[in-house]
Amino acid sequence: MMLSRRAVLATLPMISLAWTNPGFAASGWDGTWTGLWGGADETSITIVDDKVVAYAFKGTPRPVETRSVDESKIVFGTSAFTITLTRLGETSARAEFASDAMGKTLADLTRR
Repeated sequence: MMLSRRAVLATLPMISLAWTNPGFAASGWDGTWTGLWGGADETSITIVDDKVVAYAFKGTPRPVETRSVDESKIVFGTSAFTITLTRLGETSARAEFASDAMGKTLADLTRR
């Protein structure tokens, strides 16, 4: 079957829209995000199907539960602390750790 030039030209805007639409992003939040709290303390956060499945601080796994997820933020933690991830780009995010006992700190994260 041969496509007409008109049919091909008519589909180009739709193809372009598919490539630029965030709904077509391959992975959403999924992956392992790593960085340093306050520029010093190693952290990693693993997300699968938009749910935090692992969190580690200085290489030690910590239990957490996911509280809320949308395309620009994920909030998770425990009764002792809350971590909010804010999406900056496809592979970058900023994390804020907040705790009554330990205060607040930030980390810039990169998805591996």
